[in-house]
Amino acid sequence: MTMGAVPVVAQAAPTAPTPHTALPSQPTLAGKFVPVKPARLLDTRDGTGAHGIVAPLGPNSGLPLDVADITGNPSVTPTAVVLNVTVTNGSQDSFLSVSPTSFTPPSSNVNFRAGQTVPNLVTVQVDSDSPVYLFNHAGTADVIADVFGYYTLDRAGSSFNTVSPTRLLDTREGTGAIGPGATLPLQVTGRNSIPASGVTAVQLNVTVTDPTATGFLSVFPSGTPLPNVSNLNFAAGDTVANSVLVPVGPDGRIDLYNRFGRVDVVVDISGYYTGTRRARCRRAASTSRRTRRPGCWTPAPTAARSAWASRGR
Repeated sequence: MTMGAVPVVAQAAPTAPTPHTALPSQPTLAGKFVPVKPARLLDTRDGTGAHGIVAPLGPNSGLPLDVADITGNPSVTPTAVVLNVTVTNGSQDSFLSVSPTSFTPPSSNVNFRAGQTVPNLVTVQVDSDSPVYLFNHAGTADVIADVFGYYTLDRAGSSFNTVSPTRLLDTREGTGAIGPGATLPLQVTGRNSIPASGVTAVQLNVTVTDPTATGFLSVFPSGTPLPNVSNLNFAAGDTVANSVLVPVGPDGRIDLYNRFGRVDVVVDISGYYTGTRRARCRRAASTSRRTRRPGCWTPAPTAARSAWASRGR
């Protein structure tokens, strides 16, 4: 049998790969992190940060949040801000987006079901002196934002160092659950490859489990008053985790505060910041009181802190 010649199929010349857009030298992206004393910037339940307007965020609507003053110095402009954003009292399943522009982004930062209280740690770019925007997709929802630090090019700051994820605390294996209104100190420096000194903040994954009541957990630097912030919110029986970036106290410790019931807490570390700590408070030129900025706010009176703690979240 005679075999016919196999036809030759012309091969198209290989298409030259589309070159990636060359990125120019970007020294402007080398901002440093500056941890600040945790502080509440926004709470739509009481009008904080919302120009005194007490109202939840509506459907398909955005809320601008001014963060330009968090540095406490007009010559220091934040390039990004680290917020713990919490959604509560949602009227239906929805999601919240945090953006540096007034255009609704194709992304989400907090996803929630009706009636849930859900937090998430968010790092969002800041465009010059512009605010950041919080967008709610559907229904109505109250929104809370607490600041834990910012990035900037205008002053010395801290650099991030990674470590293999390591467990620092599991109250189920030793200390026991944290009781109502109790604070548990946790040493984070000088152990598990973390330097004994020079650490300004730590990157953690904090988990609560087996809570006996609905409540919240606050994580803050030791040696400072209990701040009006929350990092995790939970209902009885929940197991909830959240990323936490928190400044470290002068003794290398952080504090974990539980408001209601008893709850077990697990803390894992994945990195730490080293460098310059936040500047000490400066007195305002026209008053004897310290300037009110997240980095060094004057502690609230005891009565005010008690009112916040009894209210929850």
